[in-house]
Amino acid sequence: MQFHRPSVAAVKIALDVEHPITLGEVKTSIVTLLTAWIAYFVVIALNIQALDRITIPYLELPLGQALAAQGSFVIFVVALAVLIRHHRHG
Repeated sequence: MQFHRPSVAAVKIALDVEHPITLGEVKTSIVTLLTAWIAYFVVIALNIQALDRITIPYLELPLGQALAAQGSFVIFVVALAVLIRHHRHG
């Protein structure tokens, strides 16, 4: 029995060596992203006691923890988008 594997565009992009991403190309975007990430978590850290008094219904999770997790996920997705954009337009 023989299986046909469809080609995956994401793997092709990731393995493309014709245009490797250099640090200089994404430095400004990454520094801006890092600054926004630090500012976000400073605001969360300064208000953590007030935020932890609020509990998210159905999840029974303090709001401070939920915002920290959501912020980490958003920063990760934006960082991936920045790297993909620079790779495609490189």
